[in-house]
Amino acid sequence: MTNRFIETVRPYKPLIIVIGLSVVLAALTAEPFFMPQMIRAMGFFLVFLSLFKLFDISGFKKGFRKYDILAQKVPVYGTLYPFIELVLGLMYIAYFELMAAYWVTLVIMSVGLLGIIRSKRAGQTLKCACMGNILQVPLSTVSIIENGSMILMSAAMILYHSL
Repeated sequence: MTNRFIETVRPYKPLIIVIGLSVVLAALTAEPFFMPQMIRAMGFFLVFLSLFKLFDISGFKKGFRKYDILAQKVPVYGTLYPFIELVLGLMYIAYFELMAAYWVTLVIMSVGLLGIIRSKRAGQTLKCACMGNILQVPLSTVSIIENGSMILMSAAMILYHSL
């Protein structure tokens, strides 16, 4: 691996670890079918991400408000977001009211994606609040892919469970 690649990936190491651990835990706890593993992986991922935010809610809220459209208009949303994410994660893991979890995930990730895209188009260089205020990850294409993936997975699960 080149030095440039390693330096580019370094800020995302915590996110890579969270995604990897979420996938491993999902594989160890789900039935041997793709959809249950994806549901649990999303659950673990959301729980882990919420924990980083919960360590410093005010710091998260401050960073999140810089690019999230809803947090800019409704400041309490930044305070509630880590708890929403935690509850969604637990709903996925427990298979509780999954259709509601899918729809809420779809909506909040879509709103988040719009804010990220708007900030990137404006040329802002911000830190992504996705890992809370503790780990410094830049708001970048990875943030767009992260939110976009969650949108696609929740939409896929809505379709899968609607059929």
